Amino acid sequence: MKEIAEKIYVAEIDIAPTKTRKAFIKRLIMQKGVITYKDEECLNVQCDNKSAYRSVSELHLIVKTRFRLTSLKSLIKIIKEIIDEEKCIALVWCTQINKVVVKYMENSNGYYITDYSKSNYYDSIGVDGYSLKMYDDISNEL
Repeated sequence: MKEIAEKIYVAEIDIAPTKTRKAFIKRLIMQKGVITYKDEECLNVQCDNKSAYRSVSELHLIVKTRFRLTSLKSLIKIIKEIIDEEKCIALVWCTQINKVVVKYMENSNGYYITDYSKSNYYDSIGVDGYSLKMYDDISNEL
């Protein structure tokens, strides 16, 4: 698995500070059009695609800017909790960026797309060094 040292920031005007990681992650997943930045001052845009879903590795880099001690394992645990609660969120393989992303499908059950991704891309290793299988293995260890 590839270790990425960079950080990705979200402006406080887009997502206000939260007391918990879970609240922050949930807002980040469910709020459309959150612009992310390469710098703490939020001047240098990293991604401004209004319809982009975030990869798990990107979410980890974003969460660590506000909750710096967040491990990948704890992030996976929180994402799993949110998926279990919301049902319209799923971990899926994105063929455009070749990574596992957290997809929010408003008013829709995410199981059908999860099943498709697992059937066709379960062992595919993303450009960030992770696969759906690896995230399942981490989740199963919890």
